[in-house]
Amino acid sequence: MENKRPGPKTELDRKAILIALSEFNPMSATLESINIRIQIAGVNLDGLTLEKDLRYLVSKGFAEEDNAALSMAVKHWRITSTGQDYLESQGLA
Repeated sequence: MENKRPGPKTELDRKAILIALSEFNPMSATLESINIRIQIAGVNLDGLTLEKDLRYLVSKGFAEEDNAALSMAVKHWRITSTGQDYLESQGLA
């Protein structure tokens, strides 16, 4: 199986998601809140793509799903210290 690198747009989208999560830090954010924040930054993703990118960021240790949020029916996400360190190393935080 071929190992495909994400395209530049995907990488920029994921950086925008991390920046949005860092702006909510230390609180977690819902998918809807994250989507609104990235749209303000000019990134338009459908809900499925946004959740897929969040899951990718979780797999890399840059974000985590917040299971301690008030409602288990609504997913909440937060940036991790690894994600924050990454943004800082890129000059984005």
